[in-house]
Amino acid sequence: MTTKRAAIRGVIFGWVTVVGQILIAFVATPIFIHELGIDRYGIWTIVMSFTAWYLLADFGLRGAAVKYISQHEALENHDAIDAVIVTSTGAYLAFSALLMAVGLVIAWLFPAFYETELVSTTTLRWVIIFATASVVINLLGQVFDASLVALRRFDLQNLGALGAQLVQACLIVYALKVGRGLLTMSVIVFLVAVGTLCFRFWMARRILHGISLRPKHFDRNLLWRLCHFGGLSSIQIIARQGATPASNILIAIALGTKAGPPNVTYFSIASMLSDYGARLATGVAGPLMPVASQLDTLGREKILRRAFVLGTKTLLAMGCIMATVLVAIGFPLIEFWIDDPTTLGGLTSSEFAGMTYPLLCILLPAYIFRMVGMGSRSILMGTNRIEFLGVVGLVEIVLTLGIGSVLLWSFKWPIGMAIGILVGQAVGGGFLIPLAAGRAVRITLGEFLAKVIGPVLTAIVPVIAVAYGVWLTNQYGGLLQAQNVYHIVVQALAIGCVGALCIFLICFDRPLRNDILQSFITKNFLLSSVGTRLRRLPGGQRFLEPLLHHTGRGDVPPEDDDDGSAAVATDGDRTAAATDSASSADASAEPKQGR
Repeated sequence: MTTKRAAIRGVIFGWVTVVGQILIAFVATPIFIHELGIDRYGIWTIVMSFTAWYLLADFGLRGAAVKYISQHEALENHDAIDAVIVTSTGAYLAFSALLMAVGLVIAWLFPAFYETELVSTTTLRWVIIFATASVVINLLGQVFDASLVALRRFDLQNLGALGAQLVQACLIVYALKVGRGLLTMSVIVFLVAVGTLCFRFWMARRILHGISLRPKHFDRNLLWRLCHFGGLSSIQIIARQGATPASNILIAIALGTKAGPPNVTYFSIASMLSDYGARLATGVAGPLMPVASQLDTLGREKILRRAFVLGTKTLLAMGCIMATVLVAIGFPLIEFWIDDPTTLGGLTSSEFAGMTYPLLCILLPAYIFRMVGMGSRSILMGTNRIEFLGVVGLVEIVLTLGIGSVLLWSFKWPIGMAIGILVGQAVGGGFLIPLAAGRAVRITLGEFLAKVIGPVLTAIVPVIAVAYGVWLTNQYGGLLQAQNVYHIVVQALAIGCVGALCIFLICFDRPLRNDILQSFITKNFLLSSVGTRLRRLPGGQRFLEPLLHHTGRGDVPPEDDDDGSAAVATDGDRTAAATDSASSADASAEPKQGR
């Protein structure tokens, strides 16, 4: 499979997985709130916020492992891949032991500091211990998950993530239905983490045709490079992903044991909705980092520039479309979604939506800036500009926590933290990181405006028109006014489908559209009886015949212009760039090494 095809398949599998995870969370969250109540759900969110910070404490080793494994895989250096896996595993063992010790200290101190009548002190301590243990297990599996990503097996990596979340949600719902509480939930999370670790190890071992975990592969010099790369990348990872859990903890502390848990619930629901779009963006940004690392190693600057243009354009369009959808249907979505007055602390569903929707509207612009920066971060990480990302990450952390904390203590309302997140993401993800990535791939401001901003603005105009019509219908009534959460979902899907079609037709050119369709429609299908009938339909010959020829001749070579149509190199390009012109004949005569 060529690198271009693998990247497209990675995006597709990533989106399918994220959509599945969103559906799982969409169904499970109201059940959690109904069974636990708004206050106990807030306590659970606070505990999960602690564990989210634990998971960010891996010093960015997963990203470093993805980079170096993909780099060595491009050069077919399998001994170096074993060294990366063994060295990363050793580092993760040390981090896990340290993290477990920190978790035990927090489990002892936090319940005494944050006393609440909702949960006993002993129960809360055990919940924190099991949650910490689950994070430790997940850390140990990061290197095997990184192996799947580096080798472009996004299907298996996403299958494991989706399966784990589905099993965990089903078990927790069953436990809550039979009268269990937070402690049982934490035990389930721990057991699912153990199962996920076993799955990741098994799949990585199969894909790599065996993994040698012998201590002789441990490399101290490599450990230093991994920690240097990962330590700097962890700063920007914390800035990007640590804002929400940090905000939950600060809100709980600033507002106290009575007002804290319900306000944490309001903020977490708003963050969850805005985070759904960011998860979709991961499907685009995730494959960019290993691809950029390979292209940078092989000197494919022109194709790397195309990858930046296409990735940034797609992510910006997705961010604008998702934000438009949530602004249009956000209030009725929350109102119908969390529709259980018995568990909302005396609030009606409209009052609950009134507390949550303003937070969502402030977080959505921050989410757009975050989307723009995700692709640029992947490009900069793949091209070894990690020091700059570390500096920008520090700037984002200072702005987010500084401004957010001051406003939170001033307003005594979570909207202060939302404003802090918005400012931090605007400066980092919306300005500094895209600017640096554009300079790294040598694209001018005029080219950026013409090839990224222009198509995106054109693509979102129909989406805004449809979303405005939906908003008017829900606001003033009409035949299509939403009456329940299912109607809201249909409206969101309608706006999203218009947006997806606009991205496909406006932001992608014809060769890329053919590559995407080729990932779904094979040559055998087009030559089958069904495909033959489809080609005989009016217009079928015009649209399917070029796809048949495109499928039959393999990948179309990338064009000379920088329109973003060819985001990644083919295997033939990679082989040609990896060998020197003076020794290409000798290199082509040598057989490939096996493991």
